[in-house]
Amino acid sequence: MSAMDSRIAKTLNLDLTGPKTKSYGLSGTIETVISSTTVTIQNESEKHIIPIPVRVLFMKEGSPLCSTLLGRKGFFDKFLISIDEYNQHLVLEPNETLEN
Repeated sequence: MSAMDSRIAKTLNLDLTGPKTKSYGLSGTIETVISSTTVTIQNESEKHIIPIPVRVLFMKEGSPLCSTLLGRKGFFDKFLISIDEYNQHLVLEPNETLEN
């Protein structure tokens, strides 16, 4: 699942009113809530607007801003992904689960 710092989620006006749960990571536990947003992928010939679930992370006061992470559930599971590391090129090819 995708993850996002609550400060970014608030800026994007995501719904943060759901039940809070605890998530566990390398640095301990953190309060989270599940919300949703959309991601738009577009090139010259096609455009996909993809609704994705997002786990919003409520960081401790004074913590640096946490990077947003696109997750497998709801985003990457909709594509065949090819990575050309040498040329620093990523190809996302829609699979049959992606609705237009």
